[in-house]
Amino acid sequence: MRHAVRHDLPPDLAKLTVERAMESYTARLAKYQPTIRWVSERELRVHFSVSGVSLEGTVVLEPSEILIKIDVPLMLRIFRDRAIRVVEEEIQTWIGRAKRGELSP
Repeated sequence: MRHAVRHDLPPDLAKLTVERAMESYTARLAKYQPTIRWVSERELRVHFSVSGVSLEGTVVLEPSEILIKIDVPLMLRIFRDRAIRVVEEEIQTWIGRAKRGELSP
């Protein structure tokens, strides 16, 4: 499943925004044991567990959008939309903070 979050941030600020969003996300949802690992300058991998099932996804930075891709097993598809909504809300919150100048490296 793929979902795009639109943004109008410069590349370095978009990356910082995603970093802060994912830090916040992992702290708030620690019970799902999330791990995040940058695999390139533009892509990070996310891994977490729900009800003993591992879920993996990627977040890719593009010039005008942040692409979220999550592989959701069939038995957990009912949670797919909720998972995307939670990640998108976190990213949107941090995009707003970035636009207000509240982020510093």
